[in-house]
Amino acid sequence: MKRTTSLLMRATQVLMLALIFLLLNRVEPPSSKARESGIASRYVGDRGIENDPDVVFVEDFEQATLDAILSVWEYSTHAERMSISSDTPSLSKGRQSLFVRGSADMYQRLLPGYDQLYIRFYAKFETSCDSAGHWVRLGGRNPSIPWPWPEAGKCPEGDEHWSTGVEPMGSSWSWDFYTYWMHMRSAPGGSCWGNTFSGRPSPWPAVKGDWICVEFMVKINDPVTSYNGEQAFWINGKKMAHLGQGFPRGTWIWDGFYPNDDGHPFEGFQWRKVQELNINYVWLEHYVPADPTCGCWFDDLIIAKKYVGPIPHPQSIYVDQSGSCDGRSPCFSTIQEGIDFAGSETTIKVVYGDFPEDITVDEAKALTIQGGWDSTFTTQSSTTTVKSITIGSNAGTVAVGNLTIE
Repeated sequence: MKRTTSLLMRATQVLMLALIFLLLNRVEPPSSKARESGIASRYVGDRGIENDPDVVFVEDFEQATLDAILSVWEYSTHAERMSISSDTPSLSKGRQSLFVRGSADMYQRLLPGYDQLYIRFYAKFETSCDSAGHWVRLGGRNPSIPWPWPEAGKCPEGDEHWSTGVEPMGSSWSWDFYTYWMHMRSAPGGSCWGNTFSGRPSPWPAVKGDWICVEFMVKINDPVTSYNGEQAFWINGKKMAHLGQGFPRGTWIWDGFYPNDDGHPFEGFQWRKVQELNINYVWLEHYVPADPTCGCWFDDLIIAKKYVGPIPHPQSIYVDQSGSCDGRSPCFSTIQEGIDFAGSETTIKVVYGDFPEDITVDEAKALTIQGGWDSTFTTQSSTTTVKSITIGSNAGTVAVGNLTIE
């Protein structure tokens, strides 16, 4: 009896250890709910992000002329439909964006090519837009070429091309992938048009009239015989979809994948069957043949080897006429620059002394402006003097402390 009890206890211990091992080492599809911290979290307003070792390409559209902007890109069409705009995302460090009305595009090779990239950009559609065609893409060409060649309707064979992008999907205004790869499904009739992966329509609405942070990732399969390629996309920092070998579960209906728990595990992406095919171009396209007056703004495009994420919202902004701010960031030399840069619910801390400025607040954001800080921003025991303060009719709540008018 004792031996039987001992054996049962040992068996129970073994089962418990096995259960603990499985719990600690279980593999699950990546969560779509978790918010991630990316490269941008280290660079308020994207200031200095171009120097990050994981950043591959940057376009902030801050050049003085449209010609200067287009000179950065290897190829572009319909420059007459593009213009520089002063409308920018609220947290952007820049003062201008690119506006495109009607179909136009820009293309740049990313050489020598990469096996995994993330692209993040901000965009805003006019509220009057009825439908959107094709949009921003990453892709690969073997050999690389200095212009886009989508080969719409043709199924890739794995040795010459592939492409993918996130789009607002025509008149449904819902975000999803539009993807060409060697095992893509065809439409009725046998033609290959871009595959979608989140149902039709997807559950994620594309809101017009607002600046939106869009990011997507592509990971190339390696080795070339495997299906371990992936893609994912985020809207305003929230992961909406992630597909890879074994996840998510779903069902193919012609050229659309419909996620559902009762379906089969997604097979993964075999983007290529030759090593030479990788990620080697970005195509910024605004293609709206069904709605030729539809306009769209683009800004703050970053391509990197790691997740970028949205531009962070600083809780505090520092102002010091010397421009040093004791090493704190973001730092400005004038109070007005800090006000213009700030998002809502931001505190602007200003060193003591005289600032010969006429400052104006005329945006709908809640601000706190604190004067009288010492040079290290550790003690607020004095005052800051300005020439005047104007609170406009559009301003939100503005609280002021230790600030006097001369």
